Amino acid sequence: SQDIYDSEHSEKYAGFLLKTKQYNLAIDELQRLIFMNPEKDSLKTLLGNCYLNNEQYQEGTKKLKSYYSDLSKIPSGPAFIFSKLLLLTDSVKSASDFSLINQNLTSEHKKLIEINSILLQKKWCLAREWMSKEPNKMPEKISEQYEALIAEAICEKKKSPVISFLLSVPVPGA
Repeated sequence: SQDIYDSEHSEKYAGFLLKTKQYNLAIDELQRLIFMNPEKDSLKTLLGNCYLNNEQYQEGTKKLKSYYSDLSKIPSGPAFIFSKLLLLTDSVKSASDFSLINQNLTSEHKKLIEINSILLQKKWCLAREWMSKEPNKMPEKISEQYEALIAEAICEKKKSPVISFLLSVPVPGA
């Protein structure tokens, strides 16, 4: 007499799967829920998060693309998750382009996508310059974290295998 496969029960079950970090099962359950309720963008956001947490970035971008034919009109929540997935699939240029065309991303989300795409390209000086510009100001806490990361990356000593080899020829271990 009870329908345990209705939307309400399925959402509770998906929530349980997410809490217990059973992402593969949660992905299946959320896809079934989205099939039943294709207009619910919150479910698509949860699905994208499952793909993120399960480190299935490529599959996540494909699945979200299949739900939205026009990338410029993806709602804010799924759009931010989609951009994270793009960044993590090494599609840095695609993520940056997506942040420019999507109309629903907030300015804070666009800033985060842009700075992360610069950092993933290892352009440390450009990142520092970008962050110093007035329109790119971010909240103080986030800004401090990025500054620390950039400073650490700039100060990192790089070792050259060629120089190591040349030094170890006359003096082994040098």
